[in-house]
Amino acid sequence: MIGIVICCHGKMGDGIRDAAELIVGPQEQLSVVSVKPGDGGNDILEALNAAIQQVDKGDGVLLLTDLFGGTPTNIGCTLLNERNLEVVTGFNLPLLIKIMTGRQDTTDIGELARTAAEYGRRHMSIAGDLLGNNR
Repeated sequence: MIGIVICCHGKMGDGIRDAAELIVGPQEQLSVVSVKPGDGGNDILEALNAAIQQVDKGDGVLLLTDLFGGTPTNIGCTLLNERNLEVVTGFNLPLLIKIMTGRQDTTDIGELARTAAEYGRRHMSIAGDLLGNNR
């Protein structure tokens, strides 16, 4: 099964993990790395490496980050060539749920990342448009 590491600024990672597990149930091979003010790059890199090692059981790891160009993504991208790892940035709750419910069905990390990213994009909506309350 593909492992999941969530790395975000502040407490976002813990919150979105908790929300997803509320919906789909507790998850194995899932870890969160929170980036706090004052954390150094080496500290974040060490935390990411430890989290990746913890969740990787041989099928690779999806690293989910909050913001392209942000520290979690930038540091995560330095690991792309060292591990069976893919980084998906700008993730949301529907995307995380898609990964959680689909990672048992594939060992193709790139396919799962692309499927989840498309799913996350498709599930962004403007409620007023859907409900006919156009402004």
